[in-house]
Amino acid sequence: MNANNTVSAEYFIPRFRVDGLRERIDALNKRARRMRVPEIDLQSEAAYRLLEVTMLGAQGTMVTFWHDERKPMPALFNAPGATAKPTGRVMPIDRVTITGAAPRYEGWRFVGTLAHVAVEAGEVLEVIRAVPGETVPPAFRGRGPVCDHCQLSRRRTDTFIVAHENGAYRQVGRNCLADFLGHRDPHDLAAMAELLATAADAAEAAVDDDYGDYERTGTGARYWSLRSFLTLVAACIRLNGWLSKTKAYEYGGEPTATTAVSILLTSTRRAEFEDAGGTTEADLAEAEAAIDWALGLAETADREQCELSDYLYSVNVTARAGVVEYRTAGLAASIVAVYQRERDKAAEVKAAQKVGAASNYVGTVGQRVDLELKLLWRRPIDSSYGDGLCFLHRFVDPDGNVATWFDSTGKWVEGAGYWHEGVFIDACWRDGETRIVRATVKRHEEYKGVKQTVLTRLAEPPKPKPRKPRKPRTKAGC
Repeated sequence: MNANNTVSAEYFIPRFRVDGLRERIDALNKRARRMRVPEIDLQSEAAYRLLEVTMLGAQGTMVTFWHDERKPMPALFNAPGATAKPTGRVMPIDRVTITGAAPRYEGWRFVGTLAHVAVEAGEVLEVIRAVPGETVPPAFRGRGPVCDHCQLSRRRTDTFIVAHENGAYRQVGRNCLADFLGHRDPHDLAAMAELLATAADAAEAAVDDDYGDYERTGTGARYWSLRSFLTLVAACIRLNGWLSKTKAYEYGGEPTATTAVSILLTSTRRAEFEDAGGTTEADLAEAEAAIDWALGLAETADREQCELSDYLYSVNVTARAGVVEYRTAGLAASIVAVYQRERDKAAEVKAAQKVGAASNYVGTVGQRVDLELKLLWRRPIDSSYGDGLCFLHRFVDPDGNVATWFDSTGKWVEGAGYWHEGVFIDACWRDGETRIVRATVKRHEEYKGVKQTVLTRLAEPPKPKPRKPRKPRTKAGC
């Protein structure tokens, strides 16, 4: 009975070579479809990483090498006078599985192809091409284009190795191949063998541990460890604040993710960054906390029985991958910013609950009142009014009553901070400062368990007009 034997083999290949291998397999599968033989399947998944490490030897020589993160650092690199540290660049290694169908018939299976090549002095040697998961025994090397089945001496460019389940191996010609693998077209059998062998050759070539093409392809500098990259992002936020790509497009400026990547790729930007102080232990701690937060998103969603948004799901996947690619740098950089925002928001809610524990409503809706208010904080938020930006202010009065004010006419002025036309509330009113204001009570509401009064038409109370001095009375006729 004719049958196909599914063969499979695993290879550990640098990720930057996987796309090229996949293209080779796609080309082979086009041939397979034309010849109507089974196609070859390629699957890949992350396996481990190589870390780029620089070492300053005892003689002052600098050495750069790739180190398998699963293994301890060699004792040589820990010797007195030698220092070794990761540069932050990583090379992801993927586990690639090649699966195909090799012909099988009555216990016989296909093993590989011997391509016979003439060399000097008429000598003929073999180029061995085994299918994935198989090995051609060394005994078949140097035998020439013989056939163990028909024993006929012919000029053959290819012969084939088949193996029986009892352990016997045979070298056969193309026309005899059908006697071992089923009476089908021997050209089809040879085509299946050729495809599998070519796929195996391509995978073996991709495994090569000479990583010189890592630099030549231009992709070598585009993988970084998540920990190192987010430490750099945390430093950029500390020095210049966070700017997303969307806000940079709307208002101008360089996105934080772009700044971080430029520092990694450009020696000039790197030198400027180091002159500004570089990264600190606090930046590293911030990055590690952000990664822990991102890793815990899935567990939090399960605990709260809710579904993660597409963005948070992607953030969790990026954190689990532990590697930043050039194309995912923006998403990865946002992990720090979103973590900081969520952390600060939780702290604000906790502080607000503490401040507003005794909060009650102030005045009646529509009433114009004079209030003594301390500004807790002021934050820009998106709005559909005005120029698209609204400022939320949060206050507390001496009795612990919380009040809020949404101002859609205010704006940030370069070099001056917050500014509101015609109203004294400007950059001079600092967080924590108390002032007397006149406002209208717009509504009473409860926010996260805290009663608060929403104000509108905030202004400075009018100053009393000075009285004109009264003229002394004079008697009539004087």
